Amino acid sequence: MILANDLPEGFEAKFRRPYNSKQSHGGTPVEFSVGEHHLSILADGKWRAIHWEHKGKTVADVLMSAVDPITDNAVMIAYNPAGKEEQVQLSCDPYPGKFPNQ
Repeated sequence: MILANDLPEGFEAKFRRPYNSKQSHGGTPVEFSVGEHHLSILADGKWRAIHWEHKGKTVADVLMSAVDPITDNAVMIAYNPAGKEEQVQLSCDPYPGKFPNQ
């Protein structure tokens, strides 16, 4: 889903990857467009990377990296390439305390 004030039908647009699509596997992103917004999404059952453009200019890049495939810990970094100070990092531990030695 993206939120923007210039979408054709309101403030949000939702996207779904076609179930039978082989896209994203092997490094081929899935492409979505609505109005003047364009998204490229790389996924392999989980979101791995997102590239968002508005009117041909990059608005945001998001990178997701699995820290540990066994525990499924992950880190997501979202940033605005036009403003290097605009960066967010989120880490996810789906099993808090379950793997204390890692």
